[in-house]
Amino acid sequence: MAAQPAQPQEWAAVEQQAEVSRSAITSAIDRLIEQGKETVTIVALGKGSVGKSATLNSLLGERLFPTSGFQASPHPREAVRAYGGATLHVIDTPGLVDAGTVNRAAIDEILHALVGRTVDVLLYVDRLDAYRVDTIDALVAQGISQAFGPQIWRRAVLVLTRAQLSPSDGRPFPDFVAARSDALLGVIRKQGRLGRGDQVPVALVENMEGRCRTNDDGEKILPSGQAWFPHLVDAIVAAALRRQPVVRVDERMARGFNPNRSGKLLIPFVLALQVFLVALPLRRAIEWDKKEEKRHRPRWEEEAEDYRRSNAAAVARRRIAAFQQQQAKAQAK
Repeated sequence: MAAQPAQPQEWAAVEQQAEVSRSAITSAIDRLIEQGKETVTIVALGKGSVGKSATLNSLLGERLFPTSGFQASPHPREAVRAYGGATLHVIDTPGLVDAGTVNRAAIDEILHALVGRTVDVLLYVDRLDAYRVDTIDALVAQGISQAFGPQIWRRAVLVLTRAQLSPSDGRPFPDFVAARSDALLGVIRKQGRLGRGDQVPVALVENMEGRCRTNDDGEKILPSGQAWFPHLVDAIVAAALRRQPVVRVDERMARGFNPNRSGKLLIPFVLALQVFLVALPLRRAIEWDKKEEKRHRPRWEEEAEDYRRSNAAAVARRRIAAFQQQQAKAQAK
């Protein structure tokens, strides 16, 4: 059953933001209202412990979603904030990897929680301080495409957390960011079937208060000196206002993804094909092979078998005769 949207609350934390960040939020809300986009739903997806919850907390300026692995919820959570005539639905989700493979149950639960809802923006979250893209990254992106459809990536923002770092290999920060983001974007483009004109913006985020430096205006900045919060807000608004259709989650999508239910109607046809295409030809081949083997047996094998049969018959006759003699002696006594 689909979860009911949470009730909106006033986005009071906006007033506590630094001036440039507050201005970015106000400008973003104005742009959304001008384009007739009064309601925006943002869904954060990704592996576990990559900073999905912390990023949403930073975006809202509130500690709404637990960030500790011991407190992480296995269920999607939602926060709704209203500001300046617009309503923002922010949905946190569990990690999509369990025991080294894609957590299909988690994706299934996310879909069911979103039935009847639209996804305006996908925040695909990963860490900047990872140095390679593994097979599991491709499988996670593939799982998202299978669940929501490849078109979900046309409304995506690639968010890279833990951005306050100095690359250990000595590369300049911009070069490291470009290499890391290009590797992940390659996976996203393949799974999302994106063309050259389909751009997925990249936003760098540093959620740890103790690690992130600030400038003279109190804005949190990256090693490059850029204030990352306004850029994140701009990327989200750009994704929300794209011309591509929004992704609407319906019952069919939720039912179709569940591996325990999908494809059951095909089982009888698959079994029938196995019988006619595999079992029956295999049985005929075995019978033909037996006949051919019997027809082409060497003479000595036939004589040996005849000997074994005659010898077995003689032994059986002797045993029967001995038994009959014992019975006769017992009766004579």
